[in-house]
Amino acid sequence: MRANRAFCQRHGIRLSGPRLGRSKSDPQLLAEEKKQFLEDQRQRNAVEGKIGQGKRRYGLDLIREKLATTQRSAIALNELVMNLDKLLELLFVLLACWLQLLLAHRAACNSHVAVLSEHPAAA
Repeated sequence: MRANRAFCQRHGIRLSGPRLGRSKSDPQLLAEEKKQFLEDQRQRNAVEGKIGQGKRRYGLDLIREKLATTQRSAIALNELVMNLDKLLELLFVLLACWLQLLLAHRAACNSHVAVLSEHPAAA
């Protein structure tokens, strides 16, 4: 256990959660530890959610390769597909926003032309 803690300290890994032994009596330290634990939990939930999505939607739970190298390759390909899917989603949103701006600009130009055609003296 001490070797694990030493490894974590050397590599800058912080262990979160309640400490072993008697709890601290300082309420400010308890509040800071609780806040840090909740932040760590939020980050873990995001990571575990993405792993769950990979299992459900991309077949990470269906990997049946026997060799470690082929398992790593299958996982890497699944991660690549997940990242490409995210990029495709962002591209779709970008194109949808661009199309909306283009249509709004066209509508504004058409309304400007209509105003000019109503007043021949202005032209």
